[in-house]
Amino acid sequence: MRLNTANIVATSAILIIAACSGGTVEPQVPSTTTDPAEAAALVDSLISVFQTDGLMPIDVDTARCVAAGTVEALGVAELSDAGVTVADPDGPLNNFYSGLDDDQIGWVVSVWSNCADVPELVERALLSSGPEDLDPLVVQCLEAGLSAGLAEAFLAEALTGDAEPGGATADVLRLVDGCSAGAERADMVGVAPGMWPWLTVGLPGYEASLVAAGDLAADELVSVMQGGPGIDLEALEVNTDGGDLAAILVVVAIDQVESGGITPDLYAANIVASAAGAEIHPITLPGGIEVVGWEEPDQELIFLVWIGRRIVVLATGPLAAADVLALYGDLVPAP
Repeated sequence: MRLNTANIVATSAILIIAACSGGTVEPQVPSTTTDPAEAAALVDSLISVFQTDGLMPIDVDTARCVAAGTVEALGVAELSDAGVTVADPDGPLNNFYSGLDDDQIGWVVSVWSNCADVPELVERALLSSGPEDLDPLVVQCLEAGLSAGLAEAFLAEALTGDAEPGGATADVLRLVDGCSAGAERADMVGVAPGMWPWLTVGLPGYEASLVAAGDLAADELVSVMQGGPGIDLEALEVNTDGGDLAAILVVVAIDQVESGGITPDLYAANIVASAAGAEIHPITLPGGIEVVGWEEPDQELIFLVWIGRRIVVLATGPLAAADVLALYGDLVPAP
């Protein structure tokens, strides 16, 4: 069963604005100087703003955590300037966040990270509109995709109501589509669910098929891209409609804890090191994704490495590989 993407963002935004739960991350926010009595009065008035008995109820202790952290981070005077006061804690237009600027929203997201497991919060909001018989592997896929910062970025967009084209909200929609598609495809059986959104995407004008990583082992470059504990590796062969090779996309998903501290940057550096004497260039592809790349003229091949927060993608092949990766980058979540 698939999640419904038609109403998923609207549902998430509504639930997120009224929900949070316990956590332990310390917020990185500015320190403000506020009269303690004024601050305490504003915190008390804000508790009712955050406490709810909705689909994801918030108890008074959690509401107080968010209220106190917000007042400490922003200050009574700054909140008053934004229209949030003891007399009117809901703020302008009955939307607490509407008077806050982008920096202040960022500080509030940090506060929420102190009072909430934000990835779990977003996941629960997404699943609240899903079917009861949802495949557990879809849940695993969402959990992996929302880690490493996507959930926090989505929360910031939800609080402001300002979804940028190609931003976090679009990435969450792509994540949901990819997770749902992966559960329905026989070739994804045995593939780590957290990789599905980067392996199930359709590329208009091309045919993409999953390739066993072992089938690429003879390639000197791909052979340095090893999997292992906390590192999952899969590959897509992308051909034109006429059957000509356009690109090989090697997708690597990295769990920094399970891999013993290997980061996407470190893994990508190992790939780039295999370029030997080739000149490495930073490249911005059409659509705006930033990669590093090099060329091997003797073999008429190019190599492009897209480095994300959790995923590393290597595109290699003829010059058309750059077009393939640019199209791919427009259709998958940011890695």
